[in-house]
Amino acid sequence: MALDPDRRAEVVDRVLRAVEQRHVDPAVGARIAAALRDRLAAGAYGDAGGRDLAARLTADLRAAGDDPLLEVVFRGPASDGRERGPADPAAAAHANYGFERAQLLPPNVGHVVVRGLHPAEVPPAAQAAAAAMTFVTHASALILDLRENAGGAPSMATFLASFLFDEPVHLNTIAGRPGAPEHQNWTYAQVPGPRYARPVYVLTSARTFGAAEGLAYHLQARERAMVIGERTRGSGGLVEATRVDPEFEVLVTTGRSVNPVTGTSWDGTGVVPDLEVAPDDALRAAHQAARRRPPPPADGS
Repeated sequence: MALDPDRRAEVVDRVLRAVEQRHVDPAVGARIAAALRDRLAAGAYGDAGGRDLAARLTADLRAAGDDPLLEVVFRGPASDGRERGPADPAAAAHANYGFERAQLLPPNVGHVVVRGLHPAEVPPAAQAAAAAMTFVTHASALILDLRENAGGAPSMATFLASFLFDEPVHLNTIAGRPGAPEHQNWTYAQVPGPRYARPVYVLTSARTFGAAEGLAYHLQARERAMVIGERTRGSGGLVEATRVDPEFEVLVTTGRSVNPVTGTSWDGTGVVPDLEVAPDDALRAAHQAARRRPPPPADGS
């Protein structure tokens, strides 16, 4: 799609103003904007169409800010004239809202594979999560497999963590720009099913990203789970979208997660496993660790 030069310049300017005004680190936001304005003046985006402009801006934003969450999205009109949405509910349902598998490994070890985190506020997503956790209620240990989880909604990470604590726990605090109010994130006081009180193992890889990293990190920090696998990617920001044009929006990192136990997060460092093994070996290692633990009491407590 060809863009009028004036419109192209306006899109770039609005993207950069959004980054300057909303990035969690004002100095980083200013640095990014200055770098990309220099590129705009040098003609870097002069021949770009809609999708190409979004791709070029995304690459330059990330390079200038060292922030993999920054993104410019081109949302051209759908064939029926309606605006394209950020997510496809049918695709989410087809993927069972990220819950790919819930099974028992011998002799009685639960294994739940979660490939994506959809908002817990969406009833079918919460139902899929609750069903998976209910399935493993009586397992002697639980392996939560996040090796192929590219993240998504922090609310689902909180929802899943809520099944693993007997009472509300302060998971993290979201800190924004200097002077902005902070938001504490706690596990749920009630969940739609039994809580799980036995040993938990979380599997990670370099593909584990965003909110999935947060789930692993917070469970590890609270000594509620042993993390096994590979160091994660290290993206701990909270992203919000700003529409800058009828067909363009920019995703800006507006907050950072701070764990109350460690005082920091996995951002930039990744989640460091308690037992570091190749991702392909992580399930076997967790299964062996679970089998070595003594069985729960006969009354199931």
